[in-house]
Amino acid sequence: MILTPKEKLVAERIYLQKPDVTFEYAYKMFEAVDQNRSHVLPWLEWALPENTKKAEDEFIFALEADKDWREGKRFEYAIYDKKTDEYLGGLGVMMKGEEKNKRCEIGFWLVKHACGQGLMQEALKLVEDEFFSLGLERLVIRNVTENIKSKHVAERAGYCFEGVQRHGSYSSVLKKFRDVNVFSKISEQK
Repeated sequence: MILTPKEKLVAERIYLQKPDVTFEYAYKMFEAVDQNRSHVLPWLEWALPENTKKAEDEFIFALEADKDWREGKRFEYAIYDKKTDEYLGGLGVMMKGEEKNKRCEIGFWLVKHACGQGLMQEALKLVEDEFFSLGLERLVIRNVTENIKSKHVAERAGYCFEGVQRHGSYSSVLKKFRDVNVFSKISEQK
């Protein structure tokens, strides 16, 4: 199953756009990550200073994301404010070898000041509509059990809680395994 999703998806307050492979995009993303490290670091280790040191690291991310998009492995979207074009975060849809099962996993993050406004629910709805229309059967959101905000995003978006994967994720920051919540939505729920 090779997916060809739209590169731009538009909602009421936000839009999702396939990242540009430009230094302008890389600088926007790096600035947002750099200013929000303490907000995302307990959960997203790619934001560690040693993993994302400079804008060039984000440029490499954009190059890899573009390659993965063309190969149908991963579909990264930058999240922008529709009125101001401010970069607000990212959302990725990853196949993870699940093409035959028509299943993808979704990962996401927002800058701190954009949280708590329902913007991620808008982003998830856009992605659900697009990817279910392409023939996917199941979308999955996983988050460590301590990430209560991410858990609430999945619940508010109507994802079904399936259970906890014990020691489902290793944190190199904390040097320990953490339990992971698993949520899903299937095509008939949309």
